[in-house]
Amino acid sequence: MKIEPRDNTIIIGAGAGVPFGMPTGAELRDMMLKVKRPTAEMNSALNSCLNKRRRHYEETHYEEFLEMFKEANTISIDSFLSNQAEYINIIGKVSIANILLSLEKKSYENTKYSYCAVDRAYNSSTGSHKETKFYKDNWIQLLLNFLNPKDGDEKKFLDRISKINFVSFNYDRMLEQSLVEHYYHNYDNVRNGDWQNKYEELQEALSFRYVYGSLGKCIPKNIGNRSKRQNYIFSEQVKSMDLVNSAEGITLIRNDHEELDYSFINKSKNIFCLGFSFDEDNLKLLKLLEGEEMPSLYVTSLGLEEGVISKLDGRYNTYLDYKETLAPSHRIVHKRKIVDCNVSYFSSHNPSTDALRNLKL
Repeated sequence: MKIEPRDNTIIIGAGAGVPFGMPTGAELRDMMLKVKRPTAEMNSALNSCLNKRRRHYEETHYEEFLEMFKEANTISIDSFLSNQAEYINIIGKVSIANILLSLEKKSYENTKYSYCAVDRAYNSSTGSHKETKFYKDNWIQLLLNFLNPKDGDEKKFLDRISKINFVSFNYDRMLEQSLVEHYYHNYDNVRNGDWQNKYEELQEALSFRYVYGSLGKCIPKNIGNRSKRQNYIFSEQVKSMDLVNSAEGITLIRNDHEELDYSFINKSKNIFCLGFSFDEDNLKLLKLLEGEEMPSLYVTSLGLEEGVISKLDGRYNTYLDYKETLAPSHRIVHKRKIVDCNVSYFSSHNPSTDALRNLKL
């Protein structure tokens, strides 16, 4: 599906989920390798997935997967599975779902229900807000405060969210779930109206692309019956059918994405890269900053190697390097003015929050 350009594009990498307890790529790999034997629910899910493909499953296949993944010279599960046989691919997807579905619920609860913890005194027109410790720990809440209108008009919320394209390299649905929950819980006309119509209005305004698929759709708590809420983020226990549905939602083979159009990113006025590692394959996939127009780029550089930053800077002819101290917390922001493109690097303890303070709606 073609995505139209919007003023802002927010690219979400694994690092953006770390404040909420989600794993990085390396941590996910370690967690998967620690599961020496598949659970009964995993075995049931693997049987179901492979039977659909007319292939028999045995536990020795899982052992084979673990051994191959352990010996592979990569921390990326996506890179590893890209060139594997179909049955190894399926085992990898179910293993990913097994780890992330349980972490997802716990991580969402750790946000302290950010969808309703909104500072209504926030004024997006002036850019002023009350500084709280909660902000510093939760960039999703800060984003919701940008989106939330002071007068509680959901139409204004939809208008603001329609100015952002979200591109996620993660399988979890933390951010999308927060947006859906916020929309349902914070606006009387939505909560007390025809939810199906309101949800369709939200989906029309919300532009969210999961580059490698996701664990499933996001539906607010206590809406609809359980059978219609497959892969629900609040599931009390991960069932085999949850694993099946989530595994089917994950797409790992890079070749499947060659025809997807990401030109809308370079046509944005502002690009925010939160926890994005600037993997060379992903840069090629997105064609990041290869457009004729140069947007402002806000990069969380915490954990990025200097070589990665040098490569990013090296895409341009000249740049001016200087430092700016931001009061009152004295965060250091490294800025490089590159031709017509401003690139800002954020490496504080809360880089995603600091980067998103530059969001203009």
